[in-house]
Amino acid sequence: MEAADIDGLKALAKGGSLEALQALEHLVLSKQISFFIARDTILTIFEKYGDMTARGSKKTPPLPIYKIMSCVSILASGLQDKAVKDDYDFIPLAWQYTVFWSVWLMECAGVVEGATGKEINATSPYPEIVELVERAFDSALSSPRICGSAFHGDDPATLEMTLYITRLWLRGSASDNLHSPNLLVLMMGRWLSHLVYPAPYIRYKVSPKTAAVIKNAIQDENSVIVARALSQACSQLNEQAKVDLDTVYMTSLICLIHVASTDKHYPALVEHGFYTWTPRILKVITSRRSNFYGPAVGSKDDPSQRDAVENCVRRLAWMCERFTTNFVSSAVRAGMLVALIQATVWYQRDRGMEAAIATTAKALLGYVLWPSVHAHVLRSFKSSLRTGLLNKCAVDGAAGAAILEIFRVSSTNTYTDTTELKELALRKCANLKCKRKNAGPVILKRCGGCLHYAYCSKECQRLDWARGHKQYCNNLKILPQMIVSCPAVTESDDDFMRFLAWRDLYQYGNDIRKFLKKYRGTDTPVLVMDYRMYVRDRKPDVYVIPFMECDEFFKLKGRESEWEEAVKGLRVSLKKAGDSGLLLLGPNVEENTPYARLMSREMTSRFKYDHKK
Repeated sequence: MEAADIDGLKALAKGGSLEALQALEHLVLSKQISFFIARDTILTIFEKYGDMTARGSKKTPPLPIYKIMSCVSILASGLQDKAVKDDYDFIPLAWQYTVFWSVWLMECAGVVEGATGKEINATSPYPEIVELVERAFDSALSSPRICGSAFHGDDPATLEMTLYITRLWLRGSASDNLHSPNLLVLMMGRWLSHLVYPAPYIRYKVSPKTAAVIKNAIQDENSVIVARALSQACSQLNEQAKVDLDTVYMTSLICLIHVASTDKHYPALVEHGFYTWTPRILKVITSRRSNFYGPAVGSKDDPSQRDAVENCVRRLAWMCERFTTNFVSSAVRAGMLVALIQATVWYQRDRGMEAAIATTAKALLGYVLWPSVHAHVLRSFKSSLRTGLLNKCAVDGAAGAAILEIFRVSSTNTYTDTTELKELALRKCANLKCKRKNAGPVILKRCGGCLHYAYCSKECQRLDWARGHKQYCNNLKILPQMIVSCPAVTESDDDFMRFLAWRDLYQYGNDIRKFLKKYRGTDTPVLVMDYRMYVRDRKPDVYVIPFMECDEFFKLKGRESEWEEAVKGLRVSLKKAGDSGLLLLGPNVEENTPYARLMSREMTSRFKYDHKK
């Protein structure tokens, strides 16, 4: 196109012609003319419509909106030009225009109205605004100088824009109306990184006010919308062949997950896959097939990648302590152990990284024998052996030693699943004086009164009734109600814990009797068998404390109605039979979570695996 024709288009565009402005936009986007040729047109239009957009009028007719959309489109295209990025005079204006016009366009499109919980309307009259805003900010923030202006911006327009962009990402992702949500994840992650984690590869320090706006917007938003937006962002990990995800994206995603991890959002996050997100991120970053690795794989020459890996590893250690077996089971199934092995191989001899991996591996070690986790651990090691990664772990390194200890413990465990536990537990008749007690598996029939005790014959049932079962039979009917539930305990883990108690009451019987003889309290003594660190030495921590002091002793909180019901029923039975209560603490009982299980020591000593489960 001739220069005179271009000048004519510019003159018409400045005079208010939408067609001329859109034609100019097409020329810039198709690289037929330079952005600098159209720059003065943008300046003129900004001067003409600046006051109108500043007022935030949402009743403006479509014509000015489409004009400003064309200007933003030209601006987004031009900001990718190196010559524009090096223009010190224009850079401040570029950021000002991007913020100013994008905020106004989002208001016009109705994508940011309301307090919280409103998704983007799919029938919005200006749906292309969403894609345009994404593209404009991605282009603007690709310039280090603009990033500097953005990160230091505490002016009301920048803070308002930050709030709107955050809501755009949350509600747009939740309603599947974002074209490129990963662009917004990158942008917000860059802002949040300095607030959450140290990130030396980010050149400019973020304004605390800007980061606080994003943080508050996420934490105040509807929980389901936050969960769906993060789930959508993490789903990009499954499409890495189609989407160019880099280490900055991963770190940004970690920051957003960290900020969203509040008690308010937790149930919705879990429902949308929260337990699997961080393990999957770590697995992708440390994958040998990842396109993130260059010649300096695993070295300090790649600080951004190392920081992302270390942040993931440390977060996994915290999550093991905080969310326990339900998390560990989901995380290992999602590749947590494989990712730790990969990180161990890539970062051998890196003391800081090895210490972080070893800490996480030790936190994981406490769960590897529990049925909900054990099978997934074995599968992870099988995969790592097949690929040869496990053999590359250095035994003299902290991380390698911790990983190999998990391998040793999980491989030598003799109680591999609930089927084997069932076979072991059903070898014993409930009559402790049964002559067939060591005769191997027999056909056992359960007591019709309580359905919990099982006998090899009617004779054994009569003898046991006289011996004291009649004191327990009625209370055993409500045994399921007497079990104070703990949401983090899976059914298979609960069965395993009861089996361990059944076994250990005999194995450590003498020690337990000594504890009980020394007890001189006025309240009913409670035998506490703590299996939270069972994997450490295969022994429970045993205590005897007053029945009513369990709350204070362990700083636990059970549901009052169930706890009181259990206490009332058991204390009567305990006094009649001269027995001691038993409180079992599983691998995932921590402060402010309910008790795992409360029952009589006598009941537990006769526990039989319920083969109908």
